[in-house]
This record gives sequence, structure tokens and C-alpha cells, in this order.
Amino acid sequence: MTRTRALPLLLATAVALALALVAGALTGPAHAAPLPKVRGFKAAQAVGATPLPQGVIQLSWGQVRRAKSYQVRWARNAQFRQAKSRLVATPRTRLRGLAIGKRHWIAVRAVRGTQRGPWSRIIATVPRAKRPGPFPAGSVRSTPVNGGVQVSWGRSVNATRYRVKAGPYGGASSVNSRWLPASARSFVARGREVDLTTAAFGNPLVTNVEAGNAFAPKTSRRGPQWHTRLPGAPAPAAAGVGVTVGTYNILCDGCGGARPWSQRSREIAQRMKDAKIDVAVLQEVQNDTGAGQLYTRFVQTVAPVLGGSWALNSDASYGGGVEGSRILYDADKFTQVATGTLRVRNRRDPGHTNVPWSLLRTTAAPRVEFLVMSLHLGHGKAATDLDGLRTLGEDVAGLDERIETLRKRHATGGRLPAVILGGDLYSNQAAERKRAVGPVRALGGAGWWDSRQTRSRTTAGFSSTNKFRAQKPHKSGFGDRVDYLFSKGIGTKTRAYGVHPERTAGAPSDHNLVWATFALPTG
Repeated sequence: MTRTRALPLLLATAVALALALVAGALTGPAHAAPLPKVRGFKAAQAVGATPLPQGVIQLSWGQVRRAKSYQVRWARNAQFRQAKSRLVATPRTRLRGLAIGKRHWIAVRAVRGTQRGPWSRIIATVPRAKRPGPFPAGSVRSTPVNGGVQVSWGRSVNATRYRVKAGPYGGASSVNSRWLPASARSFVARGREVDLTTAAFGNPLVTNVEAGNAFAPKTSRRGPQWHTRLPGAPAPAAAGVGVTVGTYNILCDGCGGARPWSQRSREIAQRMKDAKIDVAVLQEVQNDTGAGQLYTRFVQTVAPVLGGSWALNSDASYGGGVEGSRILYDADKFTQVATGTLRVRNRRDPGHTNVPWSLLRTTAAPRVEFLVMSLHLGHGKAATDLDGLRTLGEDVAGLDERIETLRKRHATGGRLPAVILGGDLYSNQAAERKRAVGPVRALGGAGWWDSRQTRSRTTAGFSSTNKFRAQKPHKSGFGDRVDYLFSKGIGTKTRAYGVHPERTAGAPSDHNLVWATFALPTG
């Protein structure tokens, strides 16, 4: 073929190749058919009937043919300024950490390589605040710590804050702590003198925790149950001379509901023997009939059961009659150094104004002297009436001043003797704690220490009164009381506390024996 004829053929071939390349380029990836718009775009805050955690939105849409992935974008404005975005492989995803109660604008589009489809319709949605979820099972706990109760808990879903509720009874009586951050997992609730829950009073704190959502202030969730714990106190010192003191209102002979003394004297004595008491502060050791006084034959009726030598402090008389408060002590273990009577201005019941006391000294070394007193307050409406409680509190505060004078009189080497005060205070615990006035608060506020505040408690769930009926312990582990044992100069050295409950009907008294073991300081 000549060169002249070959040239047109080469040109034709080149043109054909060029056209083929152009056609291929037009039908390649860069010029493929555009991706369609996403359809069926939806946003939800629940999956079926199960709500999602707050701040979480579930997105879903229809699958786009030829799409390899999808781009989701969202912002807090309709113009998508400062928008956030991400690629996902499937036609569904969840957005987390969205601002609660704030409107968000969301859109999605299909993606294939460098190709981007048009944006879907825009969804504007507001993540709703949700009620805090239940606390994990068993996570809410309370533990006594020095001066209070530590409450701890697990995370409540949707909670943005927590607070601890603490008070004498739980529920409406509780006081809320400040709101704590969402990261908080424990808080120490301190007792308050106003409701007799500081450590000195021996009364429990009832606590719980509440989860809240700051974005939904009207929604909250409490722990599954209230916890009752005695605020923690330091461990009692091992050193000291141990002495067990009981307080017992034995119910006067001939008083309403009481069997004759001859039928119940051994039962009274047996209860004191069971508690292994060394000293008993007694109330109503008397006979209301006037046909002889019980105190004159008290020792001879109880000593055979108690065993050993026992003595009763001297007569404490007034106005031609005899009051029934007495002090019984083991004469083998103690010598009575001095005895006497203080007066309490018991305006609610002038028939009970004497407070007998004994200054006892241990017979074995190391010899320690200490004061023991028996207090019996009045009746009437004092247990529930506000004025009555306030009056009793004022009268007991005056008694405390006289006791301090007595301690100074019997100080040795500049050291005041320890003093143990027991008795029937006729102050219903519930009424006084709600009223914030009364004899118990007066004593605790004056530095007296309730003997129930100890780490070793026996049958403390029983009430100190029984109404001649069989008793059951209170579910909280702490029974109501009108009978108390307080101390000064001993404090946290109370080693043990207990109540002798009546488990059958026909008790020898309508009060139970309450006892405590103290460690008397030796130096």
C-alpha cells in the first residue's frame, strides 16, 4: 500500500479510538447517573414500647440503590451552621449526647465514592427529658460512719443529679441534702440535734437517695427502700472498769393492771439477774394503797433471786408521802460513799419531784467513784402536748445544772465523777423528735450521752414499754422508748445496751428493764 493511501486510514482509526475513549469517559464513574434522594427518613426516641435513654435519637430511612454509605448531619439551627456529620454503612443509626430540650435539625444523603446524593427532607426534633431509671438492684446502701450515715448508690439511667434524704422516720420527716452532680455515688448524712439524730441521742437516721433530672424537675426516683441506721460513733475504749446499770419502772404495788407484789417480785428480780446488772435505778418502788411501803421489804424479796448482798439507797420522802424512785446496788461490788436527793421542778406532775442519787465506789481495785441517779417524770399530756414537752425540757435543764454542782462537790483531784442517770422520762420519743423540745433533747443538748449509742446492742428493736402484752421488735431495729440511760463523763465508752422484752402476756410490769454496760474511766 502506498504512503498516500495509508494516511487516510490511519486518520480514520485515530478518530474512532478518540470517539471510543470519549464515550467510555462519559459512561464511567465520574459521570454515572446521579444518586437519588433518600426517602422515608424518620427519627424516633423509642424502639417499640422501649424508650431510648435521654439525649439519644434513632434515625432510619429507605435504602438507596447503588449507595455505598450515607452521610448524616445535624445542627442546632436550620441553616446547619457548625453542623456535625458522620458516615454510616447502613440506613439506620443513633445520635447520642444531644442537648435535652433543645431543637435539632437533621438530614441524610446517599454516598458512593466521591459521589453525593441530594439531602433528604429535614427533620426538626427535640430530645425529651426522661424520668430517672431504677437504681441497680442492691446498689443503694447505708453504712454508719463517725457522726453520721454514709449513703451510696449505683447509676440511675437519665439522672443528671442526686440528693440524699435523711431524717428521724423517713418520708415527710426527711431533710434533703443539696443536689449532687451526676457523677456522685455517695454522701454522708449527718444527724441533727433538732430531731435528736446526732450520735449522742442514740436514735437512728432513716435515709434514702433520690435521682433527679434537671431537665424535668417534676420527675424523680427514690431508692427502693428506706434504710435505718444509727449514726456511727467511735469504738468504746477497752480500758475502764465495767459496770452494768439497769433502769426499771417496776409498777407500784396496787397500781392499775399490776398483780400483787408477792406474785411478781421473783419475776422482776429474775429479769435483773438475766441482764447481770450491778446497779438498778428503779421507779415506783412504792405502794399506793397506804397499807405499808414496798421499799421496806423490796431487798428481802429480790435478793434471794439475785444472790449475794444487795442494798437500797436511803428513803427519799416528801410532803408526808413517799416517792418510789430508788437505787439498788450490789453491796459486794460497791460501797455507798454518799447519798441524797435532788429536786426536779416537775410542773406536769408535782407528785414526782425527787431524784435520789448515790455516790458509789468500787470495792475492787482500781477503785473508782461514780454517781447514779433515778429520774421519774410526770404524766398528763406531757407526752404529746407541745407545752408539756417544753415544760419537761425546761425542768430537766434545771436539774442538769444541779447535777453539775453535785459533781463538782464530789470531784477528786480536780476530776469530776462520771454520772449515770436512768429513769422513766415519760417523753414519747416520736412526739419529742417531731416537736424538737422535751427532756431528752435537754439532756442531749447539755452533753449527756444516750447509752443506746453503742456498737453492741441486744434486742434494741423492742419498745421499753409493753402494756402487759407479748412484744414483737420494730422492723427498723429500734423500738420506741420512754425509759432511758444517759451518762456524763463516760460518753463513747458505753460497751453494750439492751432491752429485756416481754415475749408473753402477763408481764410483771408495764415497763421493760433497759440496761447498759459502761466503762468507768479510771484516770
